[in-house]
Amino acid sequence: MVATLYTAVPLPLGEMRSELHSRRDPQQVLAQNLSSIFAKRKLSARGVAKAIGGGLSNKTVSNLLNGVGAPQLDKLIAVAKHIHVPLWQLLCPGIETSHFGDETVHDLVESFCSISEIGRARFLQNLEDTLIAERVKHPRHSQNAT
Repeated sequence: MVATLYTAVPLPLGEMRSELHSRRDPQQVLAQNLSSIFAKRKLSARGVAKAIGGGLSNKTVSNLLNGVGAPQLDKLIAVAKHIHVPLWQLLCPGIETSHFGDETVHDLVESFCSISEIGRARFLQNLEDTLIAERVKHPRHSQNAT
């Protein structure tokens, strides 16, 4: 869940603020957000249930996607953790889900955050050196990018 906590995430605060105290059913908000994320990542209820295991059935995940039943907190947390999205974001009405398309962003940010300060500094220096080398090799491409 680190990617959405440590990276800039577009949050439509005006829309969220206006909908936070609306009479929208939280289960429908959850279902809408989950469905959007599942579609972007091409996930299925069966695949997620199988990957999580631990008593989470295909029907339970299906119910979450359809806004049916009374979801248990531990099941919601397991799904949120598996798809690398903080639970609070799944429950926010009007949340922008376009940034949920690529799960690898989360993995990259989580890995970067877990290394030491010295490791991060070395990584950033290597990245900068690589960018400079690319600009030298391909000066036209780097001019167009800036």
